[in-house]
Amino acid sequence: METKYLSCAETAKLVRAALKKNFPGVKFSVRSSVYSGGASIDVSWVLGPTTKEVNAVAGQYESADFDGSIDMETRYDHWLLPDGSAIVKHGPGTEGSMGYIPAVANPMPSGAIPVSFGAHYVQCQRRYADQWEDETTLINQVAADMCKLQGVAWNGPNLKKKQCNHYRYHKCYVSIIVLGCSLKEEGNNKNENKDKQTTKKKRINMSVHRLTSSFK
Repeated sequence: METKYLSCAETAKLVRAALKKNFPGVKFSVRSSVYSGGASIDVSWVLGPTTKEVNAVAGQYESADFDGSIDMETRYDHWLLPDGSAIVKHGPGTEGSMGYIPAVANPMPSGAIPVSFGAHYVQCQRRYADQWEDETTLINQVAADMCKLQGVAWNGPNLKKKQCNHYRYHKCYVSIIVLGCSLKEEGNNKNENKDKQTTKKKRINMSVHRLTSSFK
């Protein structure tokens, strides 16, 4: 059976459908990009599923992998299943070139068709809300994530310290409260010029990224 080539845009449609099926109610941004030497799909969303969970779904439509140990890219063909999901059909890997990515070869599943996806990579990024001026929203978003990791329910700013059993949580929670106060103070200063406000916004966003990166 002849392998069917799917463009990057066509691959992005499959990614959208798979995300909608696996994460109902979550709004995803799925953008395809074609550039010299390749193509990729960027997926982003606000809160909800973790990056690892979304990668497990969206990553099945990647047609390439990269072996950094030998600076070499390897490509894959896939089987597209009737339900829209995909598994690797064949990939040479990099072990034959002294790399670490093993070769893959899977037999044809029932009803599958051979395809070549147009996107080399699918990059997934989980975000927090863009309304940086609203410190209450930011605090609730970050703290809810950390409570989830601790196995406790987030009930807002009145969460009791005894409900958590990990010092790292307390340290980060205090940092979030301090950051929230900073957002309120700096966001309400109307006398600053636009450049200074933009600089503060960037610094705050960088602080949020550093504070929350390990929780994604």
